[in-house]
This record gives sequence, C-alpha cells and structure tokens, in this order.
Amino acid sequence: MTAPRIERLALQAIKLDPRCQIRGQEDGHTVDDYADAMLAGATFPPLVVFFDGETYWLADGFHRWWAASAVAGSAPAGSALSRKELDAEVHEGGLREAILFACRANAAHGLPRTKGTKQRAVDTLLEDEEWSAWSDREIARRCLVSHTFVANRRSVLSRSSGNVASHDRRYTTKHGTEAVMSTPNIGRGVTGNVASDGNEVRSLPTAPAVVAVTGNVASDGNEVRSLPTAPAVVAAVPVDHFKAVHDACGALQNALTRAYACSPETSGSIAGDLERLIPVLEAAARKHIARYETAAEDVA
Repeated sequence: MTAPRIERLALQAIKLDPRCQIRGQEDGHTVDDYADAMLAGATFPPLVVFFDGETYWLADGFHRWWAASAVAGSAPAGSALSRKELDAEVHEGGLREAILFACRANAAHGLPRTKGTKQRAVDTLLEDEEWSAWSDREIARRCLVSHTFVANRRSVLSRSSGNVASHDRRYTTKHGTEAVMSTPNIGRGVTGNVASDGNEVRSLPTAPAVVAVTGNVASDGNEVRSLPTAPAVVAAVPVDHFKAVHDACGALQNALTRAYACSPETSGSIAGDLERLIPVLEAAARKHIARYETAAEDVA
C-alpha cells in the first residue's frame, strides 16, 4: 500500500456515508464556528478520505466539509473555497477502511469525543462479523480507548443480542504475527453438572484427594513407603513481592494505553510517567529475586 497523498478535491466528489460519522450527527455550533474561521482565512487540516478507484469516502472531517459547503458562496473569488474545493489526505481503500479509520478519528484533535462517541466506535467493530473476532486489546488500539471499555461493551452487546462474543479472538503477538485464541470456556463456571452457560457437563475431571500422613500410614489407610520432599522456595516468597511487580506492570500498561491517544502537549508527561515507573518495576523485581535466592539457600 502506497503512502497517502494530498489532493485538492471538489466537495461534491467526496462521498459522505453515515456509517463513517461515528459521532452520529454533526454539531451545528461547531459547523458555524468552522465556517466563520474559514471566512477569516484560518487554515484547517486536510480532510481524510479513502479512494477505492471510483469513490472518495470521507473518513474524517465531516464538520469541515459542511462548513466549507455553507460558506463557499461567500468566500473570496478565485479561492479554493469559492470553487467548493478542499485539500484532502487520500488513502488507498474503500468504505470499510474509511469506517475503521473513523473509529479512531478526533481522539487528539477537533471536537472532543464524548463517551457516546467512543461507545459507537467500539460497537461498530463489535457488531461487525470480521472485526468482532479481534481481541479486546486490538479493538481498543483501533478505537483509542481502554481494553476494559471494550470488554464491557462486548459483554453488554453479547447479553442483548447473543451474537457478539466470538469464540475465536485474533490478536497480534509480540513478534508482530497474527494469532487466534479460542475463548469459549473462559469465565465458564460449573455447579454440579451444569455450567454457568446452562449446558450440561457430562464428565468432570476429579482432582486427587488430599490425605494426611501419620508415620508411614496415610489417612486413607494405605501404607506410604516414601514421601518426596518439595522445596519450600515458593512458600518462602511473600505474596506482596509478587503484587509489587504486578502493580508496577499494571501502572506501566495504563501509561502505555494513554500514550496511544496522547497529543504533543501531553507526551512529555507520559514519558515522565514511564521513567518513574521503570525503576519501581526494577526495584520490585530485584527485591523478589533476592528473597527467592535466600529462600533457596535456606532450603539447600
């Protein structure tokens, strides 16, 4: 796929599809403000469109498009605006690519996104047969929201329609390859022979019974000839050391999630957050390792 290019397009050559307007509708006050600014000579970013060889699909810039259409007749003669033209960043792709781009548009500029706008962006992907198979984190990355926000919406839509929760989730591995994870049994509890989803479980694996041992005789009456001794290393490591590492990792993940949607003005503070978190994580890890080694020496 080639890099996007800037072209000056006639407004009427650009196709506006409501599925790309993730806000649901335009804000009249914003359109008026943009129109006044355009007449005053303000420079706006190019529209974002996707071209499939026949149609230019508008993905970002609905308010700008309507503002330009409203004031074209009052614009200075000879200007692009008077000719009902605007610059556009043209990407390769069709309507689906435009919709996917629109789901993350305006996260860092333009009229701020509301919770409803974010919800519609996530729902657009979750209600699509192909995109709903993506993992919560992948959808979150595409829509510039948190993965917990996606998980909550998936749960709500699944309960209302029963068609959203895909058993196969696609995600990107740390090596950059795509993998598929089957998730039908995640969170599936079992009471008696009935699972939480109402299906009967015909056979349940039985865990071995835990028996007490007195001398060489177990509580079940069987003689025990020899008992292997397990190292006490794990028991010797307090849970709070594991929790310290876990909390630091969680904080780091939250900072990275914020970084996806940051603007240049806030990127410095995010970098500072990361710099402060890394030493905390390293210190917790070193403390954990030291306790582990001490416990191992005591056992030896």
